[in-house]
Amino acid sequence: MERWLASYNSGHRGQGHGRGGVGGSGSGGGGGSGNDRKRQRGNGEPSAAGRGDLLHATADLALHTARTQRQMMGMLQTTFPVPQQEIVKSALAVSPVDGDDRHTEQVMRWAALILALSASSEASDDEKRILRAHVELYRSPLALAPLVQSCICQPIHYNPSSIRVQWVVSADLHEISSIFHALLVKHGGVMKFSPPPRSTPERAVAKALAGARR
Repeated sequence: MERWLASYNSGHRGQGHGRGGVGGSGSGGGGGSGNDRKRQRGNGEPSAAGRGDLLHATADLALHTARTQRQMMGMLQTTFPVPQQEIVKSALAVSPVDGDDRHTEQVMRWAALILALSASSEASDDEKRILRAHVELYRSPLALAPLVQSCICQPIHYNPSSIRVQWVVSADLHEISSIFHALLVKHGGVMKFSPPPRSTPERAVAKALAGARR
């Protein structure tokens, strides 16, 4: 089954997952008269108080947007802190290859975790059979790219002895995700139901805004 991961390095390294499109922003012709433009320029710049209000409002909006995004991600993602152990070593070792995007790296983490869990002594015969069938269904781990939106496996910064395993997959992988869930529990994982913690930029904006309002 390890050849499944090896196929990524041999046959698919040169393939990219381009994202992009053709876009443009048109610029319309100036519709106002010379007098109109003069009046617009003559309105003057906002006062210092007005600029301060604008900065506060912008910071408030940014914090609200970040908080809403975290809450939405908390509903979409399945998050498990698990003790550092053998089943997560291969996923932690996945590193990006030149030219690969972050999504490809996360798909490979999913594949590494599936292989590790399918060989786990905690997995029942049925669970092993289903996970191995999942591996055999796809010629290459990269074929899972449309189904695995994200898969994160990294140390928790405030508790390095624990690993955060977090994933979002499509409904097609519901059965695999459920087995994933059950096996992580058997390995000491505890599912988190709260939104993700605030990011460093979000904390920095909140701190600056609180200081500005003192």
